[in-house]
Amino acid sequence: MGVLADLVDLVLPRLCPGCGAPAALLCAGCDAALRGTAPAAASPSPRPAGLPPVVAGAAYGGLVTAVLVAHKERGRLALVRPLGAVLAGAVASLGAGPCVLVPVPSARAA
Repeated sequence: MGVLADLVDLVLPRLCPGCGAPAALLCAGCDAALRGTAPAAASPSPRPAGLPPVVAGAAYGGLVTAVLVAHKERGRLALVRPLGAVLAGAVASLGAGPCVLVPVPSARAA
């Protein structure tokens, strides 16, 4: 599969979903920026009584949005590793104890 992927890259080079620079996954700058994101509070308003702490891997916007959309809607499945690292940071920020992971669609229609 490696040779086929290399041939496809010659015709349709892969670009960083964050900035559009040529990159197999993420360019170094976007990779570092994504790794540097911090978990973000994500509670609904009004907050239902008894709702435990809610956090997102990072605030939705800019680079985070571009990477999530590339993964969810454009088939860039290899982005699961850097996105997983962001998610792991959010889970770790909650401390010990049980937690529930809730997937969020990238659009209302999804």
